[in-house]
Amino acid sequence: PGQALTFMSYIMLISLSTLPILLTNISSLIVGALKLKYLAKTEYEKEEAIKPNFMKYHSDYPKHLLVFMIGLAYAPLAPLLVPFVAFFFAIAKVIYRFRLVYLMPVKCDGGGTLFPLVFNRIIVGLYVAQITLLGVLGLKEFFGSFLIIIQIILTSLFKSQVNATFEQSSNALCREELVKLDSNLNQVTDDRHAPNPSIFLSPAITSTAISLKAAFLEKEVADEEEGIKNRINSSATRDQVEIVAYEK
Repeated sequence: PGQALTFMSYIMLISLSTLPILLTNISSLIVGALKLKYLAKTEYEKEEAIKPNFMKYHSDYPKHLLVFMIGLAYAPLAPLLVPFVAFFFAIAKVIYRFRLVYLMPVKCDGGGTLFPLVFNRIIVGLYVAQITLLGVLGLKEFFGSFLIIIQIILTSLFKSQVNATFEQSSNALCREELVKLDSNLNQVTDDRHAPNPSIFLSPAITSTAISLKAAFLEKEVADEEEGIKNRINSSATRDQVEIVAYEK
């Protein structure tokens, strides 16, 4: 309990300084301006310099998980810390919703791939809070402390039920995203023995993707042939004009 003030100060610091700085996006603006002025020479480099960054889940998610774990662990010991944790997540929800909707581009829809990762770690934090509460009530010789054991068992059953229901679907991308990945990697094929087979080999969707790709290639060839014909006709017209001018 004596360390609660330290964590309270830490949570308020990141709530009132780090998160608002993310909203202003000053670092990206400064780096982008320097790249535009001194490093970017071509049009591609200029576009890359001002392009917004993707969401860094590997660094942002652990910070939020740490605050959540602190709130769960100290809820039985120092309940005064809980409103500060709630304040942090209220600000983080507004800021990250704005960044994800209006600022950061999205590579693809993960279809809930991170759900097992997030859910299991939250449950572990809940275990820590329940065991801490069990220890505090045991030290105070509270007669109903054994009820926490029942709560831990119910939490374990709930975790098992949720994982059995959603884990399999969360670990698999939806079919549309798989076809998009195949199309972007030029791996759309119905040959299962190809060097780079398609990620999703459903006959219906794979054949549709192949036909769409073939139609796109045919359109490219037709456009290229039309361009060649136009250039030939234009060249023939210039030659005729030059011949007429020479005869005159």
